[in-house]
Amino acid sequence: MRLYDSRSRLLQSATFRGRSCAIRDRKGVTLAKGSVRGDRRHGKWQHFTDEKKHRLWKEEFYDNGLLDSLLTKKLDYDTASNRWRRIYLTANYAKGILHGAYELKDSNKRTLLKGEYRNGEKQGEWIEACGGDTAWVRHYTQGAKDGLQRLAIVSALPTQSKRGTSTPPPAKTLKEAIYTHNLPRQLTVFDTAGRPLRLFRFGYRNGDLICRHTEVIGDTTWVKTWRVEHYANLKGIDYDRFDNLVSSAPWLAISYSDGERMVHKTGDTTRVYARGNLLRDLHIGQWLFVDYNQEVRLTATYDPTHGDLLRHERYTDLFGNPYSGTFWFNGGYVDNPPMPNPGESREIANGVRTHGLGSRSKQ
Repeated sequence: MRLYDSRSRLLQSATFRGRSCAIRDRKGVTLAKGSVRGDRRHGKWQHFTDEKKHRLWKEEFYDNGLLDSLLTKKLDYDTASNRWRRIYLTANYAKGILHGAYELKDSNKRTLLKGEYRNGEKQGEWIEACGGDTAWVRHYTQGAKDGLQRLAIVSALPTQSKRGTSTPPPAKTLKEAIYTHNLPRQLTVFDTAGRPLRLFRFGYRNGDLICRHTEVIGDTTWVKTWRVEHYANLKGIDYDRFDNLVSSAPWLAISYSDGERMVHKTGDTTRVYARGNLLRDLHIGQWLFVDYNQEVRLTATYDPTHGDLLRHERYTDLFGNPYSGTFWFNGGYVDNPPMPNPGESREIANGVRTHGLGSRSKQ
């Protein structure tokens, strides 16, 4: 049996001797050899490199033409550099389908991918290196992400040496995600001290994705609610990196604020700077703004059907008594914490602005 290219040049040839077969290139160098049953591979097969060293790079077992039992791989060809590179792969098959333990290591024998397949699908706990010094500890059910997923420092994973497997140091968690059969439910991002920094909770309503986003910035915590219509039509979203997505231009183009918005002191939800609801990025209903430096509480009521149309406002001190005096409103309560810099000057008498309201007022 011979294989030719489009110009009728010999590429490979196969030679059969009894139950054995050898595949050679045009120079006669053996690329693979093993046993056969009829016209199908059956039993042990070995594959060799076409370089001068002629190294064994893969060994596998077949059952009547289908991969079966253990497959081991020690080298892999890198098309970018046109060189063979050292890897360590062990995989198990049953009737041509991945089934059983699977592990891939780099040239330093550091784990890149490790877990178990059942009938061709990932099952149970998996370790998946994702570049740099990090790796995900995954949990799968029938090939789908299910339950808690944890992104940790790679140094927390065991490595292999001549003396045996090293003992990993305590893991440092960078992210935690919760899935229900590939459907994201929650993503938590931690700071270097292991404290929650950003939290995303995902809900689904009438085909829309609703995300409740909590973020800690210093001594201020923001709570926002996002909505994306027809989320099922969105392709290629990596929810493990959702914390990077929400600040990107593509995300802002397809999402809008819809639901509760609150800004409060970190660790103290009773010290509120701003609280209210938005509908398609517009303020509706009653909003509360508090400036603790000026000791003023502003309760603003927006039209429930025409967003950002201010109908009523009331100024009080922190104890609920009507406020009188000059109030500097800087408009930074909704998307940023209160700032000491003066903004718009308002004259207040007995809880009411003396110059009245404009027809529209965005806070």
